[in-house]
Amino acid sequence: MSSTYCLIIEGVLPTSAHDALRRRFGDVRVQTAGSRSLIECSVTDQPGLRGLLAQVWDVGGVVLVLAAVPESTHQELT
Repeated sequence: MSSTYCLIIEGVLPTSAHDALRRRFGDVRVQTAGSRSLIECSVTDQPGLRGLLAQVWDVGGVVLVLAAVPESTHQELT
């Protein structure tokens, strides 16, 4: 089971980093607003989350916020 995370980073994420994230994690959404970038990505486990953070850090990204996105409230609990 994967979890979705939202990262807000300082600065604009380079296009090459977008491509690298998509190759590794699949459906990754990246938006830029002013001097910050928002990344939303699903990862399968903690090592995957660390890999996501490492890729952001490798291109000089400064993580301002990291938050787990709660599952939809429309899903039934089992």
